Amino acid sequence: MAPTATATALANCAGKDVPSPQWSNQLAFFRIGQLGPFLQTHQVMWCPKDVALRKSNQKQRTAWLGRPVKVTSYCWTGNIGGYTGTKGAAPSPDGRTYKITDFMPTDWQMWEQNEAEAFFFNDAGNNPESIGETLSMRHSGVANSIGLPFASAKTLPGGAVVGRFGGSADNVKWVKCWNLVNRKEPAPNDLLCGPRYR
Repeated sequence: MAPTATATALANCAGKDVPSPQWSNQLAFFRIGQLGPFLQTHQVMWCPKDVALRKSNQKQRTAWLGRPVKVTSYCWTGNIGGYTGTKGAAPSPDGRTYKITDFMPTDWQMWEQNEAEAFFFNDAGNNPESIGETLSMRHSGVANSIGLPFASAKTLPGGAVVGRFGGSADNVKWVKCWNLVNRKEPAPNDLLCGPRYR
């Protein structure tokens, strides 16, 4: 890479598909990242239904093409970097994050990201205080779920997979996510979690 080159400039896949030079670059960055050395393929980071829908549904395809980050269907919580919440001190601005022991084992570390807005895939972290940046509706139990208003989420029968800091994974119903974001279960809770909520 040239000294002035950045991952954003070289690997932004917004408007690009697989294969493309941007995709190849993004995949190369993934392979040298934190998870790449441990995973044999990036495809384990794609929800199979996300792959199927982007091939068979025009709205899903358009949203897919708009994603700057295409290497994953999932995201991590912005709580890890102190991007949300108000209490406590954020990690120092030199890029450090919290320790895993700063979170409860039941707290959400990652989830199936909402694919309705390409912007939600601008990086691999999202704001758990924004309902739109939480769970995907692809497993909602509703046909053609993309574009459903987020207000309808609390009545959807389906849910999505979440990974917890303790190492477990669960299929969480949409109503549970709705209640967490809207503080029907007061913060700190499984989604609004970490040092800045305590």
